[in-house]
Amino acid sequence: MKMFKRILFLSLSLTTLGLSGYWQQDVAYQMNVHLDEKDKVITATSALTYINHSPDTLPEIFMHLYPNAFNPGTILDQEARRRGWGSVDPEKAWTGIKIKQVNRSEIATTALNFSIFDDTLLRIILDQPLNPSDTLRFNLDWTFDIHSHFDRSGWEDGQFDMTQWYPKFVVYDKNGWHKDPFGDWGEFYGEFGTFAVTLDVPEDYIIGATGVVTDGDPGWVNVWVDTTLAWEEWNQSNAATYQSYRNNLKEGTRKSVKFLAENVHDFAWVASPDLVYEHGRWQQKDVHVLFNRSEGPKWSRKESHYGERALAWLSTQFGPYPWPQMTIVKSMGGGGMEYPMLIMDGYDSEGLVVHEIGHDWFYGIFGNDELDEAWLDEGFTTFQTRWYQENRYPNREDRMEDKRFNEFERQALPWLSRTDQDKNDVLSYIMSPENEPIAIHSQDFIHERSYRQNVYNKASLVLQVLQRYLGEKRFLAGMHLYYKRFALKHPTANDFIKAMEDGTGEDLDWFFDQWLHNTGWVDYALAGYEIQSIGDEKYLTTVRVKRKGEFFMPVPVTVIGPRHEQVTANLDNFRYQTNGTVKIQSAFKPVNVVIDPDDIFFDANRLNNDKKLHVTARYRVYGWANYRPDAYTLEYAPVFGFTDASRAKLGLNIHGTYRGWMR
Repeated sequence: MKMFKRILFLSLSLTTLGLSGYWQQDVAYQMNVHLDEKDKVITATSALTYINHSPDTLPEIFMHLYPNAFNPGTILDQEARRRGWGSVDPEKAWTGIKIKQVNRSEIATTALNFSIFDDTLLRIILDQPLNPSDTLRFNLDWTFDIHSHFDRSGWEDGQFDMTQWYPKFVVYDKNGWHKDPFGDWGEFYGEFGTFAVTLDVPEDYIIGATGVVTDGDPGWVNVWVDTTLAWEEWNQSNAATYQSYRNNLKEGTRKSVKFLAENVHDFAWVASPDLVYEHGRWQQKDVHVLFNRSEGPKWSRKESHYGERALAWLSTQFGPYPWPQMTIVKSMGGGGMEYPMLIMDGYDSEGLVVHEIGHDWFYGIFGNDELDEAWLDEGFTTFQTRWYQENRYPNREDRMEDKRFNEFERQALPWLSRTDQDKNDVLSYIMSPENEPIAIHSQDFIHERSYRQNVYNKASLVLQVLQRYLGEKRFLAGMHLYYKRFALKHPTANDFIKAMEDGTGEDLDWFFDQWLHNTGWVDYALAGYEIQSIGDEKYLTTVRVKRKGEFFMPVPVTVIGPRHEQVTANLDNFRYQTNGTVKIQSAFKPVNVVIDPDDIFFDANRLNNDKKLHVTARYRVYGWANYRPDAYTLEYAPVFGFTDASRAKLGLNIHGTYRGWMR
C-alpha cells in the first residue's frame, strides 16, 4: 500500500509540475543481515522489488557489487597502479560479495541465472521479460567478506563502517542502464526506493544508520552523554558502568534492530561497542551523533549543534529536509562521506559537517548521476559550505589557527576570505596545462587534479558567480523551483539550467556554455575613459573596455568620486564582443574608474581593471600562498651565504607574483 501511494503521488506531482515526460524506476529492499564480528563476514538475504516505470521491456536486471573492487587485478586496482597510487596487496585474502542464489518469488520460487562482469556488476537474466508497469520480486542470498578499512568502508579497531556494502540496483533511466564499473575517480548513482533493514549484531554494539529505528535497541540509552556535565566527568562515571554492563552479558548474546528508510537511494550503517551517543533536534528532526570515547573532548557538545545549524541553513536556502533524522558518525577513515540521513566524518569540523550534510541535498534529494555530472553535487555543496562559513563567520581569520607558523609569521601573513583563497587555487589550475572543462564524466578526466578542481572548487565558484550576477533573491527563486521540480528525482545539468532560467526569467545558456564546456577565463581590461561635463554639475564618463580573456560577461563598470561616491553600469551587448563602451552619468567628477570592483565575475587579472598601480609587499612564508587578488605581491626573505674567502654575507631575496600564477 505504501508503495502504491508513493507511485500515485509521484505520477500526480510530475503532471502538476509539467514533467509528464519524466519517469523513474521504483525499488524496495527488505534485508535481513547477520554480522559475524569475529570472522568479519555478513550473511544476508534480500527480498527485492523492482517496478518498471520505463516505456521499455527489460529482459535483465543489473546490480552493483561495489566491495568486490578492492581485490588484486580489478579495474580499480589496475587504474590505481597505472596512476602510480600503489596497488591492492596481492597476498591479502579476497574480500567482497558472493551471490549464493537468485530466486524469483512472485508465485513459485524460480531460480534465475546470473553472472558477474567488470568485477562489480551483477547481471540477472529474467525468465520472463519485465514489461512496462510490471513489478518484479526476487530474493538474493549473499555473503560479504568485509575488507579492512579502506576508502571510507570496512572494519577497524572493532568498528564496522558499512557503506556500499550490499547488492544495489543499477539505475535505469532514459539513457538505459548505468553499468559503470567501480574505478578510482567518481562516486555513485542510486535508485530511489524503500529500505527495510534488520541488523543482527552483538548485544553490546551501538548502531547508527540511514532511516529510523522501528524495532529493537540500537544501544544509545546506555551511552547517552549527559551534556550538562563536563565530558571528563560524564565519561569517567559512565565508562565504568558500561563496562560492568558488558561484562555481565553472556558470551554470544545478540540483538536484532530494524531500520526503515523511505525515499532514499542508499543505506549505510555503523556499528561498534565503543561508541557513545549524543542527541540534538531541529524542527522535529532528530540529530544523532555517535563517536568513540577517545574523541569526546573534540566531539562532545559540538557536532549536534553543527548538525542543527546545517539542517536549518540548507532547508532555508534550498528547500525542506524531507527525512525524519540525521546521523553524524565519527568514521574510522579520514575526510568525510555522505549517505542519505547519515554522514561519516573523520575529524571534528563545522565546515566538514555542513559540507557532508549539504550532500543530503546535492546527491540525496537531488539524485544526480555523480559519475556523469559530478559537479552537480560536489560543486553545489562546496559552494554552499563556503557561503555558510562566510555568512556565519564574516571576519574569521583561519590563519591564526594554523600551527605550521610561528607568531611572527602569522602576524605577517595576509588573511583572505575563503572565496579569494579558492579563487587563487583555481586560477593556478586554470592557467596550467592540466586545465580541463567542468562538464566531463568523472572517469574521463586525464588528471586527478582536474577532477578535484573542476567538480569541487571551479564548479563552486561558477555557482557563486551565478549567484552574485543574479542577486540572492533571483538565485534562490531558481533554486526553489529546482527543488520543487526535482526533489527526490534524478536531475541533470540541463534540468538545473532550465529551472534557473524559468525561475529567474532569463536565458542563461551563454553563461553555462562557457563555464561548463570550455577552459577559458574572464579577463576584462580598462582601455581608457573620457570625462565630459554635461552641465548642472553632472558628468558623463565614457569608458572603453577590452576583453582579453576568452569568456564574455556583462561586467559592471564603476566610476568613483572624490568622496568615494560610486555609480555603476553594466557592459551591454557583451556577447562575443572584444571591445565595448559603457557610458555612466554621475553627479560628481570621477577620480577613478574600475571594472568589476567586487570581482563578481571572477576576473583572472584584476591588475588591469583600473589605471592605478597596485603593489604590496610581504614577508615570504613558505607554504602560505594566499596572495591578495587586487595587487601584485613582492615577497621578501633574508638569505645567508658564504664567499670563497669563507666570509658570511647577508642578503635579501625578493620574488614577485600575482595570485601565484603570474610572474
